[in-house]
Amino acid sequence: MIDRDTFLEVVAMARLAPSTHNTQPARRSLGPEGITLWADLSRRLPVGDADERDLKVSCGAALEGTVLALAAQGIGARVAPPYGGSPDSRYRAMAQVVPEGDPDPADLALAQVIAARQCNRAGFGPVGEGLMRRLTDWAAQQPHMTLVTDRAAIATLARQVDTASARIMRNRVFRAELLSWMRLSPRDPRFHKDGLNPVALNMPGAIAAVARPVLGSRIYDLLARLGLGPALSGEEKATAAACGIALMHWPEGGAMLDAGRSFYRNWLTLTAMGLTAWPAAALADDPQTRAEITRTHTLPQGEVMYNALRLGAATGAPPSRVRLDPAEVILDRA
Repeated sequence: MIDRDTFLEVVAMARLAPSTHNTQPARRSLGPEGITLWADLSRRLPVGDADERDLKVSCGAALEGTVLALAAQGIGARVAPPYGGSPDSRYRAMAQVVPEGDPDPADLALAQVIAARQCNRAGFGPVGEGLMRRLTDWAAQQPHMTLVTDRAAIATLARQVDTASARIMRNRVFRAELLSWMRLSPRDPRFHKDGLNPVALNMPGAIAAVARPVLGSRIYDLLARLGLGPALSGEEKATAAACGIALMHWPEGGAMLDAGRSFYRNWLTLTAMGLTAWPAAALADDPQTRAEITRTHTLPQGEVMYNALRLGAATGAPPSRVRLDPAEVILDRA
């Protein structure tokens, strides 16, 4: 049985898991069996994530975060199907985390770096040869990850990130959904709560000031028709500085909740090595780009790329973390 104080400590750590657009869809409730993980369906992305792949991956990361947070409290855990139904149509039960025995030492080690993991969009510094060897040796043992380190291949992927982003951004409804999660002004009451603010995006103030009128109007459409879409994404130079790009893939038709657990563990392992990371989800989200990468990099047969991580050494201090308060991610079912 997990007491309330321990539950609150677990939630405070587990909520640091990554999620698409920083939507933070995971909720947790405490019951006699353990901790139930729920998806808050009001935080879905109906346009950008119509098949709910990202929702499930985000909840999978939150699930793994819960297991690791329990380990930090000296509690082992197993994951089981959820008990009972949803309290209302807004929530979907995703999994049950049942306390069981002592924590796995590997879980304890990963829990130690949760606070250090950050999404770094500020570009990358050089990585030493020793760290590169460690990275490549480790990556070679990961069945659901393909590491790209060739400089020419990274440069190609850097261009593909901007091209894929430009294709996705042509959809005006997608842009409206994205804008709904962008906190472009410090006066926004959710600036420090969720979504994407200019600090997290490494977006200069002048760009943040015009982002909404450009993205929310036909101005972007005109610029895209002029062939400026990739340039507007503006990530190619920073991406090309990465020491590697990890292509994350999972068996087609497999449980994306488990993919999310694997994704978070991999990211934390990379953090423990001393690397920082920056997702390049557009590579997987754009079907044309995903197909090109699958062919070029010979991903395992039957596996589908669902995300990618740009890797390197951090440059400068990471941005402050934007997260909901622990009380806001607890679902009390009393």
